[in-house]
Amino acid sequence: MNWALCGERWRFDRLRTNMLNKYLFLAFSAVWTIFFLYAWSLSRRQARLRKELEELKNKQGVRSQKSGVRSQNPEL
Repeated sequence: MNWALCGERWRFDRLRTNMLNKYLFLAFSAVWTIFFLYAWSLSRRQARLRKELEELKNKQGVRSQKSGVRSQNPEL
């Protein structure tokens, strides 16, 4: 058995493992970054829809008061 070749092979395996760990970390980081950006985007959309819903409820209330007609849905 040639010990010099074993040492070289061990160094190559270690270098390859370190390189794969770096790629694994980069992929892991990218996936979490994308997830948090998506969650942030959803929260912004939800806030915008909630604001729009409140505006529509207020408009419906103003129309009901002007016409003297009460809404069938007590939540509106």
